[in-house]
Amino acid sequence: MWWWLLGVSGCVLLVVVVVFFLITGRGYKVFSEKCLRPPGPLVTDSRQRDDRLKRGFRVDRVPPALDAVVIGSGVGGLTAAAVLSKAGKRVLVLEQHDQAGGCTHTFQNKGFEFDVGIHYLGQLHEGSLLRVALDQITEGQLQFTKLEQHFDTVILGQNDQRREYHIHSGKTEMAESLKKQFPGEEEAIDEFMRLMKLASRRTPLIATLKIIPYWLANFLVRTGLLDRISSVFSLATTSHSEMMSRLTQNKDLQALSAYLFY
Repeated sequence: MWWWLLGVSGCVLLVVVVVFFLITGRGYKVFSEKCLRPPGPLVTDSRQRDDRLKRGFRVDRVPPALDAVVIGSGVGGLTAAAVLSKAGKRVLVLEQHDQAGGCTHTFQNKGFEFDVGIHYLGQLHEGSLLRVALDQITEGQLQFTKLEQHFDTVILGQNDQRREYHIHSGKTEMAESLKKQFPGEEEAIDEFMRLMKLASRRTPLIATLKIIPYWLANFLVRTGLLDRISSVFSLATTSHSEMMSRLTQNKDLQALSAYLFY
């Protein structure tokens, strides 16, 4: 299984680089338990929030001697800017929208607040990789509230055709809940959950493609060897609707899975 050596080698290389920076002290100021601090007071005043999130562009606001300019203030852009800033770099973030945040920002209309994208996350228990990463990037300033197990309800159809489906947290609980609501679709649900688990575990292999040299990545793609390394690469090039149509013909289950894992 020589192809696994490639993935393992990439992971080892990444670990070696991280350890090198930690040992030499070059990464100590960027990633350290000492950077974590108690969360500051939550700012709810809209004017104070707008002063930070809707800070309009002016030439005189651009600091001199910049080290980096980040285009876009979505999750990726803000993460890159925060890490660069923690490393001591002078960073400017530019955003064409009227406020920062990308899919994490909210807006108000007629007294109601709306999420434009992300409104809940999973895998944020203490010690999880995502929680550690977010704590390091934000220095522990993001606070999370645990949702109830029945955390969402999806409504499909209107009037007498209205159908409600309940969404439960937990890998086992979610699958069991779906099976109760879609009798006869147990096999499709099991396969769907298996594919999600596979994708979750093998996603680091996709990140490895950005570590290895371009010529090597291009060679693996063109020769088809990439698909032999892991089926996650073929999953990454398959649309959700195409995959779900193979698993089930139940339109509600297809729609529900698209809502859950778009």
